[in-house]
Amino acid sequence: MRNNTKQLIMDIAWKHFSECGYTDTNLERICKEAGITRGPLYYYFEDKEDLYRQVVAQEVEKMEKEYTRILTGDEPLMETIQNLLGLSTIYNPLLQRDNSGATEIPKVEEIDRFNEFVLKMIYNKFQQAEQNGELKENSDMLKMIYFLYTYYLGIVTFDEKMNVGKQQELYNKELSIQIFMDSFRQQFIK
Repeated sequence: MRNNTKQLIMDIAWKHFSECGYTDTNLERICKEAGITRGPLYYYFEDKEDLYRQVVAQEVEKMEKEYTRILTGDEPLMETIQNLLGLSTIYNPLLQRDNSGATEIPKVEEIDRFNEFVLKMIYNKFQQAEQNGELKENSDMLKMIYFLYTYYLGIVTFDEKMNVGKQQELYNKELSIQIFMDSFRQQFIK
């Protein structure tokens, strides 16, 4: 029962931190939604910052598994990239907020480690594609990584901004991904 209560608190906290941000998340609301008093919350977590850090660490662990699955498969590079861009649809808004540079958010080292981990895996996937002869001659690895990473962050940010109000009618994520795929293929793929 105890692990269930801790996980329930973390699930509710994830929703609140993701939707409201760190500063506007209220522990009292989390407790009320979980059907508990503050006692059980403080049994598992020292304070709001500790709760936040544990929630982020859990989400990082989930995302690492997804990225590992996508980036270590035997699929051709373009299929891998399409899967990565598709992953942006489930990219955790909590992690996105943490990377935003906002000063009120506690620093979570797992985020930096996660980003480094993903970039190394992407680089390795590009090297594998080069060895497999998928890339045009003299393709610049660093340029490909910047191109992919910048576009990926753009999709995540654009998705967050466009999925509200009337903008939803104008936004087509699949079209955004297809535009990137066509451009990347033209520039780097044989």
